[in-house]
Amino acid sequence: MRTLLRAFDTVVAPGSVTEWTADGDPVTSPPTRWTLHRFSA
Repeated sequence: MRTLLRAFDTVVAPGSVTEWTADGDPVTSPPTRWTLHRFSA
């Protein structure tokens, strides 16, 4: 089974708070899973 990888594209307003975490090292291959914890615009 092959995993579908998609780019995340959005516009974030200046002064907003965005908090992401990644499982493992985001630089290694295969790409890690990113989780959005907080977003305020």
